[in-house]
Amino acid sequence: MKSGARIVGIDLGTTNSVLAWTDEARAFRGAAGVETFAVPQLVAPTEIEARTLLPSFLYAPLAGEAAEDRWGDAPYWAGVVARKRGIEVPGRSIASAKSWLGYAAVDRTAKILPWGADEEGSDLPKISPIDASAKI
Repeated sequence: MKSGARIVGIDLGTTNSVLAWTDEARAFRGAAGVETFAVPQLVAPTEIEARTLLPSFLYAPLAGEAAEDRWGDAPYWAGVVARKRGIEVPGRSIASAKSWLGYAAVDRTAKILPWGADEEGSDLPKISPIDASAKI
């Protein structure tokens, strides 16, 4: 490691995700000083804010809902807006994608989320637990 390098940790949580860091000098001398990154995210369809917690939610917008796709997550939105819209429009969100990664009875690479979504005649895009977790 070069001097002054940052050590980064990711907590992909089932409810919220966090990115934290410390520098090499603090880490190896046992000093406190872990800091969190503020993660830019959609907090409304047209508003981006940096926050220390990223809600671990994805939301598939309805036809006509538009947001900037700055991070290439289309057709899903992630974070605060995804949690909020998922409550307002049930059945179009993915929560706890991480929990599916350890569930041996399903194919984690199969497009099974959102779980229970009607497949016939639906505009709702399905995604695998691995891809959902990667988007978060």
